Amino acid sequence: MRYVKTIVVSMVMIILLSSCQMNSNNKTITVHILDAFPYESEVYRPLWYKMSYSDSFGNTLTKKIPAGVHDVSLNVPKNCNTYIIVQAIGDFYPQGGVIEPTSFNDVDVSFEQGYLVNTLLSITKQNPEALNCLNYSKLFQTLKDRKFLYSFDPFTLSRSILDGSLNGTNIYHLDNVRVDVTQLPSGFWVSDDPIQGSFWIHNFSDDNVILSLNGGIHSYLNYYEGYLCRIAVDSSNSEYFISLKSLPEDLK
Repeated sequence: MRYVKTIVVSMVMIILLSSCQMNSNNKTITVHILDAFPYESEVYRPLWYKMSYSDSFGNTLTKKIPAGVHDVSLNVPKNCNTYIIVQAIGDFYPQGGVIEPTSFNDVDVSFEQGYLVNTLLSITKQNPEALNCLNYSKLFQTLKDRKFLYSFDPFTLSRSILDGSLNGTNIYHLDNVRVDVTQLPSGFWVSDDPIQGSFWIHNFSDDNVILSLNGGIHSYLNYYEGYLCRIAVDSSNSEYFISLKSLPEDLK
């Protein structure tokens, strides 16, 4: 049985729990990975990918995509959302996309959706019904219009989705954190997120190199010097931690 509940708020409600009906019908979709990952150009070859996606029970399934493959078929539920992320060598900043019940049978993943879809995929198990029926398109557009796609508070957003209280008034922004990377080894450092860009470190320069980063894990590759830098940023407390290690085998 389908229930319709009308709620009047000052802004458009984002969760529409009546927008889908749960059943066992599946459909075959095609996921298109149109954009190359930044590290592929650094190592001069295509990399393998890990695709992670949700099912109607909130489980996260994974699939290894061979290097050079950019169109992938998936069998997914027909009448609920499927959250999809793709990561180079099973790690690093994801591209993301969502198949909704009203979607066509093709989805293009993108870096623009990566942070949001990764956040949503991480909580599907806690309340599958809420995530299955979330009006993702409305949420994405709201965040984009407010320029919050990379700066929303993932904890309050997740909590409001899970408890059914999400609306336009309780989406919060977190300021970026200033991160001093001046002490990294010299060379050209490439971000795993193309929107963050890259930077140079010169040992002969006295200039400080300061990044402005949102919360989460950020990776920077210095391929020619053989280093991978990880920066864990806590936007809520304006803190960060930097680690440095040699290149993983898949990037050598």
